[in-house]
Amino acid sequence: YYDQVTPTGINIAYLKLRDTVLELVGRHEPPLKGFHWCIETTDFEKAYEYLTSSKIPIVQSPHPTDARISQEKGWRRAVFEGPDGEHIEIRG
Repeated sequence: YYDQVTPTGINIAYLKLRDTVLELVGRHEPPLKGFHWCIETTDFEKAYEYLTSSKIPIVQSPHPTDARISQEKGWRRAVFEGPDGEHIEIRG
C-alpha cells in the first residue's frame, strides 16, 4: 500500500492486511547488511528506553518518519542492530 525510497537509496515496500503492516527491504550493500524488519509501537518512548537500557546497539537514533497514512503523522523511528547484524526498526 506504500512504496518509499530512503535518502540513502534503499527501496522499501509496505504490504498491509487489516492492522498488520509488513515492511520489505532488500539490499546487501551498506548501510544495510542483511535483513531489516520493523515493529510498530503504541508507546515509542517506552520501547526506545527499554531497548537502549538493554544495551541493544543503536544504528539510527530517533528521528521523524514519513506518514504513510494520516494516523502516522508525527511518528518517529529508530533502528537497532540485531545479533546477526540485521536492522530492527521501531516506529510509532
